[in-house]
Amino acid sequence: DDGTPVAVTLDATWSQPSGSSSVPVHMTLDIALSQLGIHHVIRVPDHVWVAYKSKRYGLRIAHPDDFDFSKGKFSDLFYGPNGEAIGVSRGPTGGFSLNVLTSGEVTFLKKDFHTKTVKNEDATLAGVKARMLSLTGTDSQKQKVVVWEVIAVKGAYFYDVFWLSYTGNEAADKATFQQVLSTFSFS
Repeated sequence: DDGTPVAVTLDATWSQPSGSSSVPVHMTLDIALSQLGIHHVIRVPDHVWVAYKSKRYGLRIAHPDDFDFSKGKFSDLFYGPNGEAIGVSRGPTGGFSLNVLTSGEVTFLKKDFHTKTVKNEDATLAGVKARMLSLTGTDSQKQKVVVWEVIAVKGAYFYDVFWLSYTGNEAADKATFQQVLSTFSFS
């Protein structure tokens, strides 16, 4: 009654190219407006992830805000409150393909984590073809750990992102690692 908008309807039609012909398209969008004129308070979420840019490795990634950063000799590391570790690195391919680099990493992981099996699956990293390696093994302190690692090749470099944590919380840890991977970009 007072002229405040409460709804909007948008109708659109167009001709969409499809192969060598065109297809007629119609779309209707109904929007209902509510709580207009009311003061809203927007709170910052309790845990906002930290965006990180590595100049030495030419990449960007985000991590949970309760992880601490450490610059390692061969990778940038982020340590979580429950012993989790995320590592990111880049190195020259030396002319080797993704499959050859992955095969070498599988051999290393089997030896380093005292396991006979490393799962090797197709993956992508920032839109680039990659390999996802996963295993359950034993670390140097004889603790049972789970490792997920993604390797991708872009240009003359391979990129490596890994997650290591103690066993017992695999579903939540893998979900967090997948969220970390979704923030990865080449810079």
